[in-house]
Amino acid sequence: MACLMVGGPLIFLPIQILWMNLITDGPTALTLGLEKSEPNIMRRPPDLPKKTLLANIVL
Repeated sequence: MACLMVGGPLIFLPIQILWMNLITDGPTALTLGLEKSEPNIMRRPPDLPKKTLLANIVL
């Protein structure tokens, strides 16, 4: 934006920005969208506020 304000050329064209967004966010969105849901996930009570994010992960 600052480059345009001083009269310089565009660094990236809008289509290039959209393409980079598709390439970098596409696989992540696909994997999250195709992930299988857990049974009865909405019936489970919420986690305790003092519990860490990684406390429920079983290796």
